[in-house]
Amino acid sequence: MKTVLILGAAGQISSYLIPALLQQTDFNLKLYARNANNRIKVTDSSRETVIDGDFNDKDTLNQAMDGVDA
Repeated sequence: MKTVLILGAAGQISSYLIPALLQQTDFNLKLYARNANNRIKVTDSSRETVIDGDFNDKDTLNQAMDGVDA
């Protein structure tokens, strides 16, 4: 199973992309955003991982990319 990292996962486009990927694929999703835990509602906890981070935080961003296919 592939893992996809979505940067800015709390944004408007992601609000359409995430449900579509969950419905149409078997991908695991890593959802990266500022204040992610407050802004992203997880619907499938077995396939979605929420990562709270900022693009300027290179350590957290590099950790988020571990094991990511796309």
